[in-house]
Amino acid sequence: MGAADTAVRGADPRVCSRPRPDVRSRGDAMRQLLVCAALLASLGAAAFSSAGEQPQPPSTPHPGAEVVLAGRVVLVLSARVGSFDPAARAAAVMGRLERLARDTSVPIGLVGLAPADDATDIVAGDRVLLTVTDADAAAAGEPRNQLAGEWLASIRDGLQRFRDEHNAASWLLSLTYSGLATAVLLGLLIVTRRLFRRLLAEIATWHGTRLKGLRVQKLELISAKRMTATFLAGARLLRLAVWLALLLTYVSLEFSFFPATRLAVRGAFGQAGAALKSVGAAALSYVPSLIYLLVVAVIAWATVKFVRLIFAAIESRKVVIPGFFPDWARPTYKIARFFIILIAAIAMFPYVPGSSSPAFRGISIFLGAVVSLGSSSAVSNILAGVVLTYTRAFQVGDRVQIGDAVGDVVGKTLLVTRVRTIKNVEVTIPNSQVLGSQVSNFSSRVSKGGLILHTTVTIGYDAPWRRVHELLITAARSTPGILADPEPFVLQTSLDDFFVSYQINAATDQPRRMVETLASLHANIQDTFNRAGVEICSPHFRALRDGNRSTIPNDGQAESSEGGT
Repeated sequence: MGAADTAVRGADPRVCSRPRPDVRSRGDAMRQLLVCAALLASLGAAAFSSAGEQPQPPSTPHPGAEVVLAGRVVLVLSARVGSFDPAARAAAVMGRLERLARDTSVPIGLVGLAPADDATDIVAGDRVLLTVTDADAAAAGEPRNQLAGEWLASIRDGLQRFRDEHNAASWLLSLTYSGLATAVLLGLLIVTRRLFRRLLAEIATWHGTRLKGLRVQKLELISAKRMTATFLAGARLLRLAVWLALLLTYVSLEFSFFPATRLAVRGAFGQAGAALKSVGAAALSYVPSLIYLLVVAVIAWATVKFVRLIFAAIESRKVVIPGFFPDWARPTYKIARFFIILIAAIAMFPYVPGSSSPAFRGISIFLGAVVSLGSSSAVSNILAGVVLTYTRAFQVGDRVQIGDAVGDVVGKTLLVTRVRTIKNVEVTIPNSQVLGSQVSNFSSRVSKGGLILHTTVTIGYDAPWRRVHELLITAARSTPGILADPEPFVLQTSLDDFFVSYQINAATDQPRRMVETLASLHANIQDTFNRAGVEICSPHFRALRDGNRSTIPNDGQAESSEGGT
C-alpha cells in the first residue's frame, strides 16, 4: 500500500498543474498511468508477501542435489548412500515430502528425529522421510546430530509453507490477485494507447516547425519529412517496448500468484535474465567495434551522397568537365558507388560479429567459389556494358542495327541492351554479343548533315541520264521528311550490259521514320517517272519486245500525251 500511496501522491493535480492548458488531458492520462503502475507493483508485492515469499539473493550453485518443496530449496544432498547418488536420493525425498505435505491428516509436529548408532532418521510417525548419514555430516562439515536438527527444522518449515499455499483461502486470494492484475493490465494498455496516440499526433505537427530537416547551406542532408517519419517510427517502437514490458510483467505476476507455477516462472525468468545478462555483456564489449562500424557506414553514406551530387550536376550540365560527356555521369556514379560500398565493406568485415569464426569463413569461401564459377558470363556482359558506355556506340532512343535487329534502343544496362524493332518487337541482346557485333547507329550524325537515305533504280540506255537525274531529284524533294539542305543528289553506281544503275541519295533528320520515308520516296519515284513518260522496266523484256504494249500505266501515258500536245 505504501508504494501505491506514494504513486498516488506523486500524481497529485497540484504537482501536474505546470503543463500548458492544451495538454491537461495528457497530464490526467499520465496520472492514471502512474496510479495503475503503482497498483500493479503493489499487487505483485502483496502476492509475494501473502505466500510468504521474500526475494532471495542469487545463490551459488551447490555441488549436490537440491530437495525443493513449495518452490524453495529445503536442503542439499551431497553424499552417496549405497547405490543411490545424490540426485536419486533428492528425487525420492521430494516425493515423500510432497505426499506428506498433501496428507493433512498428519500434523507437522509429528515430524521428528529417530537417532541410531550410525545414522539419524527424520520420520513422520512410522514413515522414514530421510536418513542423515555420517557421509552427509562429513560433506556438510557439521556433526550428524546438528545437521539432522537443521534439516528437520527446514523440512517442517517447507511442509508448513506448502500447506499454507495450497489451502482454499490461499487459492481464493491468488484468484483475486490474478483478476486485479488483469484489470490493471487492461487499464494500463488503454492509457498507454491514448498517450501514444496523442504523442504521435503531436510529433506529426512538428513537421516543418520543430523538425525542419538537416541542411548544410543549400544541401539538404535529411529532409523534414524523413526526420518526422524517423521520430514517428521511434515513438511506435517505444510503444511496442512498453506494451511488451507490461505483458511480461503481467505474465510473471500471474504465474507467481499460484504455487504450482511459481517455481516454473522463477526458473524461466531466471534463465531469461541470465541470457539477457550474457547478451548485454557481449553487447557492451562490442560497443567499440560497433562505433567503428557506425563511423565507417556514415563516412561511406556521406561519400556516396557527395559523389551523387557531383555526377547529378554533371548530368544536368551545371558542371562541365572537358572530355567527360554528360551521359557518362549516371554509369560512372554507379561504378563509383559500387567501389565505395566495396571498400567500406572490406573495412567493416573484420569488426562484424563472428567474422573470425571458422563457420563464417567457410561460408564466405563457399559463396565466393559459387559466385566466381557461376558469374563468368555475367562479368563479361558487365565489362562489355562498361566498354559500350564509354565508347558511346549508341544512346537510349537511337535507331540502330545490331546484327539482324533493326530498331530503337529502349534500354541499356550493364548486362543487356534492349531494342524495339520496327515491328514493335522488343529484342534483348547481351552486351558481350553487342560488343562482338557490328553496330550501325542511324541517329548519331543526324545533327551534322542528317542521315543519308538511298535507293537504286535501273533505267535503260535509251533514257537520257540527265533526265533521269532530274526526275529522281524531283521525286526526292517531294517526299515528306527529306531535307532541302543538303540537296538530294544522284550517283550512277554502275553501267551494266542492259541498263544503268542510278542511286538517289537524300538526307533526313528523322531516323526513326526512315522506313516510312523510303516507302514514300519509292512511291514518288514511280509517279514522277510515269508522268514524265520514262519507262521503268526490265531491260531484257524491252530488248526482246515484239509488239507488246508499253509498261507505262494508262494514266501516265495520258498525262504524257496531253503534255506533248
